[in-house]
Amino acid sequence: MTLYEIRTFKSRRTSLISRAHYAHDVAAIMAARDLLRKGETVEVWREETLVYRTAPRMEHDEPGQTQPSRILNR
Repeated sequence: MTLYEIRTFKSRRTSLISRAHYAHDVAAIMAARDLLRKGETVEVWREETLVYRTAPRMEHDEPGQTQPSRILNR
């Protein structure tokens, strides 16, 4: 298992939400998406490597829906 950090951002403020071990990138990304709130951006870091980032959710988005995102450093 690998150590991941899930960070959220809202208006240039950073909050570390979770630091945990996950089996792989996708498991960490799914956990991050579950924590995402309206107006926030989320990042998933595998040790020192950014593997996922979303754009902020907007008012009209459905729960669990995010703007286009990228899985990085595959």
